[in-house]
Amino acid sequence: MTGDVHKPRSPVRVLFCPKCEDYRPVRHETRQQTYTVRDREITIPVGVDVCVICGEEIGSDEQDKRIIEQLHDHE
Repeated sequence: MTGDVHKPRSPVRVLFCPKCEDYRPVRHETRQQTYTVRDREITIPVGVDVCVICGEEIGSDEQDKRIIEQLHDHE
């Protein structure tokens, strides 16, 4: 035995990518996104899942709910 320590790998998240039209591994990123609310632009950090094959951002209902909550906090 060489004393190598194997770190457990994080499970790979796989979601359906609408651009690839197939299930693909994704990585999680935080991006600054700007939304217009009542004629006012608000920029917030948003956690997004991105297809590692094509780079397409993959949204979800849960993500949309978190974004709406963040925008309400900025009003």
